Amino acid sequence: ALVVVPAWCDLVVALLRHAQGGSTSGYAPLTILPVVWVGLALGRRELLAIVTCTAALFAFPLLFLDAAMYPGTGWRGVILWIIVSAIVGFGANRVMSEQRRQTRQLASVVATQTAIATSPSDLQSVMNRVVDEAQQLTGAAGAVVEIPDGDMLEYRAVAGVAAKHLGLRLPSSTALSGLALQSGRVLVCADSETDPLVDLDARRRVGARSMIVVPLLSDGQGAGVLK
Repeated sequence: ALVVVPAWCDLVVALLRHAQGGSTSGYAPLTILPVVWVGLALGRRELLAIVTCTAALFAFPLLFLDAAMYPGTGWRGVILWIIVSAIVGFGANRVMSEQRRQTRQLASVVATQTAIATSPSDLQSVMNRVVDEAQQLTGAAGAVVEIPDGDMLEYRAVAGVAAKHLGLRLPSSTALSGLALQSGRVLVCADSETDPLVDLDARRRVGARSMIVVPLLSDGQGAGVLK
């Protein structure tokens, strides 16, 4: 139903073209406006429908109306306008889809910050909230907060597939988390089977094939790791 209005716009443009001499009129560029609107406001299915309407707007007169107003040589123009409409429409739709995705991500971040800020004030509750929200926000299979304890890192808060590993202790010196904590940098492991920085035995114990490791800093000092 939402395509009806831009389709009527195409019909108006078609009538204007016909009234002003057919293919020689200057109204053809107006057909881009409904395509742009649909690309910005609606989805790909609706965009395909309006591009089809645009194609019909240019092709129908060549097939069924006066050849003097719409000569057969105009087919090249038909193809050109269809291509231009598709490029402009799908380009606008891609931009808006990305904008909507970023807006949803921002809303998720704000919701996460709000949830953490309104958690009970004790550290364990905050850490539990952090791993739950981090897992949902990233779509990861699991999330962990590791806290240093001497030369070890302990799983103090867990979510998702990591839930069964609560209390797990790993050597800080050989773990990717330990390196992130020491360097203060976010580290990314795309494939733990091939990454030389990953403790392979520890990785296989928890079943993590890829990881993002974020150091948690307090006054510039490493206080823990979110993985």
